[in-house]
Order: sequence, then structure tokens, then C-alpha cells
Amino acid sequence: AEQVVFQETDVLSLTLAGIGFNPYPTSPNRLLREEWKDTTGKDFNDEVDWIVADSHPELSIEFSPMVAASNASSLKFGSLSALRRDRIEEFRGQEEVKSGLERDATDFLAGKDVGIALINDWLDHQANMSAVVSFNVFGDDRQAETPEGKALQAWGEVQPSDEKYRDAITRDVDRDAYRADKEAAFAKIRRVYPELADALEARTRAVSPNLIKVEPEILAALDSLSGYRQIDRWFGIDKEMENKAEDIHQLVEIKRDEFAIQGFLNVDGGTVYRVLMEERPDIPLNVWQAAWVVRPGADTSYRNPEADKYLIDNEDKLRKLFPGLYRRELLATIGTGVGAPSTSSGRTLSPALRSRLGLEQ
Repeated sequence: AEQVVFQETDVLSLTLAGIGFNPYPTSPNRLLREEWKDTTGKDFNDEVDWIVADSHPELSIEFSPMVAASNASSLKFGSLSALRRDRIEEFRGQEEVKSGLERDATDFLAGKDVGIALINDWLDHQANMSAVVSFNVFGDDRQAETPEGKALQAWGEVQPSDEKYRDAITRDVDRDAYRADKEAAFAKIRRVYPELADALEARTRAVSPNLIKVEPEILAALDSLSGYRQIDRWFGIDKEMENKAEDIHQLVEIKRDEFAIQGFLNVDGGTVYRVLMEERPDIPLNVWQAAWVVRPGADTSYRNPEADKYLIDNEDKLRKLFPGLYRRELLATIGTGVGAPSTSSGRTLSPALRSRLGLEQ
């Protein structure tokens, strides 16, 4: 619809020029396309080049003002796509505040124990932004036609709300699986059109002041987590069972917290497991057995020391955002200075939690 409007505008300009009046000798849209062709040697791709022209670190210096002029002209004619492009920057800043991200970042910088909330809200926000960027181009029902557009649309469609990312054990979003697919989709964009990947990175980067400060820590933590997931955490257990065992351990910690809220701080592990097995009959018995064998505090001969070494070496990147990785024995090791020294202030532990972890007051 937008292209038709500009074609009609150009015809009107030519007609008026015949009687000595030409208010649009060259429309901003046509000027943008001609300049793009001269600079890049390629025709302007409506499915992706609005993003590249407006957000690429280098190309945007020349083309962002032209995009703004084209949008302003299009808005006069009620262009829906121009309206979407015009609103995205405003949306990005508002969404960071609305989602709680800026508040999370402020609390995180103040040393509060909000790492888990921060990382989850950030991942959700990134997913929302990718969906918004894709929607700005394709709307609800338009299908991409070019290879670049198809790669962009596929990236936007990878969302954590998809049922396939629902962890069968914890029933939470499987962030690892989601992020792996998201990164694979983005890698395809970079292969197909590197400049588009650069522009998308710039467009989805934080804009709120405190989030800008903590975003590098978030990215470093996610990269370190990916490295940890590649290490065999226990001997004699395949990778799929490892992940299920860690899911069980997560359920156990949640259940321990529930007991603690009720005033029961010293419930033994066997009781916790029995209660959970009654609550979750859908989880196979062999998963419970594997999780029990390699549970925190059990026979450490199953534990791969390289996994613990990685956690100690990367404590400054991981512990504040993924505190659940640091079980009691590892916290004690870090606290007594055995192994790599702790360079992270970590989270503030309440007296009750410190007692449960077996740490000094």
C-alpha cells in the first residue's frame, strides 16, 4: 500500500509540473532509494533495509535522516508501516520501564538480590523487541519473500512463550533451549545479511540509563552459562539426564523454600524428595533416582571437578545472576578461599539462608 501511495504521489507531481507547479520534485522515498542504490550498489529491500538504513552503526549516519524524512512524508498519507517505524524507538524505552527492567537494573546496581528477576526480564524484553521489529515490517499476516526478510521473520517468531520451550519438569521456560534457537536464528541473519545483524544489535540494545550499565554483565553471564552447560557436570550421566537432574534439584530448592516459609528449616532431603514425587507423578522414576544420586551434598565422586572449577573461575560473571548454580559446598569453598578467590560481592544472604547453607553468621 505504501508503494502505491508514492507512485500516485509521483504521478501527481508530474501532472502538476505540466501546469507549472511541482511541490514534490523528488519524493523523500524515491530520494532514499536512489541514494541507497548509489551507495550500496543494491536495490532497496523493503523487508529489511528500513532497519539497516536507520540503525546500522555506519550506514545510519547517512541514511537515518533520510529514513526520518521518508517516514514524515509517508505519515502524511497514513502509511501504517511508517507509523510502526516511527513508534518503535518510543516503544523501546517505554517497554524497558514497563517491564520492570530499569527498576531491576537500578536494584542490581544497588547490590540487591534481583539477579534472577533481572536476567528473566531481560530475556523476555529481548524476545518482545525482536517480535516488535518483525511485526513492524510484516504485520500480523504478511509473509516474507526475500531470503533476508525470511531470516528476519524467522528470528522474530522464536519466542519463549512457545509451548516447545516449556520445561517438562519445572514447567518454567527452558531458557537454554530458547536462547539456543534464538541465537541460531540470529546467526542465520548474519550469514545472509551481516549489515542487518549489526543493525538489529544496535536497535535492540538498551536505552534506559541503568540498564545500559548492567547489560554488558548480562551478556557476559549468558555467555559464561553457555560455557558451563557444555561441560559434563557429573560422570556416568548423559547430557539429557544431567539437565533433568538439575531441574529436579531446582524443584527441591523451591520446595525447601516453601518449608522454610512455614518455619521448617531442617527438613531432610529424603522427605523433600518423597513429597515432590507424590506431587509430580508425571516425572519418571529413573529421573528421580539420577537426581538423588548426584544431589548436592551426596557422594562427590560423581561430580566432575572441571564443572566446579569453571564455576569458581567465572564466579564474578555468574553468581549474582545465576546464584542457584552455587550449591552449599561450592559456596563454602569460595568463602574459605580454597581455589580461585571470590571477586564478586555475591548476593546478600539472610541469616536464615546462611544457616541453611551451613555458612558462618
